[in-house]
Amino acid sequence: MTWAFVIALILLVLVALSNFALQKRVRQLEQEVTDLRSGQDISQRVSYLVNNGREVEAIAVYRKATGLGLVESKSAVEVIARNNPQM
Repeated sequence: MTWAFVIALILLVLVALSNFALQKRVRQLEQEVTDLRSGQDISQRVSYLVNNGREVEAIAVYRKATGLGLVESKSAVEVIARNNPQM
């Protein structure tokens, strides 16, 4: 085998793995859009994100929805997570 073939094969595998990861993320985002369109309120959304290990994203979502600062949003997300465990 030539080096060009080996490099091409490695690139092909990397592209396939990237495609798989992107498809998974698209499915997650589609589910999130469906949830938001169904009238899911902000505390449910934040609980969902926190319970899926996405605390930083939960804070960002809360900040965008409320217009509060970082510290206030972080505190609010912590309260929501404590009051709504494992939704």
